[in-house]
Amino acid sequence: SNSPMWWMLYDHNPSGAPSGGENLQTGNYQKFAVYLATVAKYAADHWNLHFVSVEPFNEASSMGWTSDGSQEGCHIGSEAQQKVIIYLREELDKRGLNQTMVSASDENTYDGALKMWTSFPDNVRASVGRVNVHGYSYFYGARDKLYDAVHKQGKPLWNSEYGEGDATGLPMAENLSLDLFWLHPTAWTYWQPFDIPGWGMIESDLGKGTTAAVASKYYVMAQYSRHIRKGMQIIGSEKAETVAAYDEKNKRLVIVTRNLDKSQNITYDLSQFGRITDGTVS
Repeated sequence: SNSPMWWMLYDHNPSGAPSGGENLQTGNYQKFAVYLATVAKYAADHWNLHFVSVEPFNEASSMGWTSDGSQEGCHIGSEAQQKVIIYLREELDKRGLNQTMVSASDENTYDGALKMWTSFPDNVRASVGRVNVHGYSYFYGARDKLYDAVHKQGKPLWNSEYGEGDATGLPMAENLSLDLFWLHPTAWTYWQPFDIPGWGMIESDLGKGTTAAVASKYYVMAQYSRHIRKGMQIIGSEKAETVAAYDEKNKRLVIVTRNLDKSQNITYDLSQFGRITDGTVS
């Protein structure tokens, strides 16, 4: 959820508070949870759409959600998040959605996510089924420390949103590699494949419903997504530039290495695999 319903907010504005501060009324913490759980239940009953998880927040610790903003958003601090998470877990369970996880907190940086997660007491962490984070600190931030804190609690971790305006796709490839090397997410999600030049892998005018050029970024992503397939396990590599994925069923290893602008000689140590057959290079 980008924001609770307008009438749940102090200033009745789903873009944020005037100063970017706390905006969800204390008396509406549970009502917000009821609203989210009710939507999830309706989707299951009427559309046969079963949510794996419900995320009540979107970059909610940010003070950038202000009433004059052009996008829905709401600052919700740690104490309020804790209460909403507990209420949401209860409301999902009341509706028989015991298998639907509460995910949190989709903070926009790795350090922000670490700060929020470690601020939660054990009972709140127990109510969270998966930790989500956005990758908008790009090349910076304690990815490894966030992973350690989340993994210690036995929770899966997603990078649930990444995007930037470079159509070459090279910054995306670098950050994807850094995430897989340090963050160990079980899902990595790009912002929108169809969007304005730079942000979109396919240039689009969403208002007019038209598409234009296919950016290099699309083909860069394809080097990962066409070869690293569902069910493969990301395995360790010596350097962050290289992503290695193993298909146990088909005994297939995929290696994707990011180009560092200059020609380079790279050696891969595959001695631990035992028997190696000839591979292909693309």
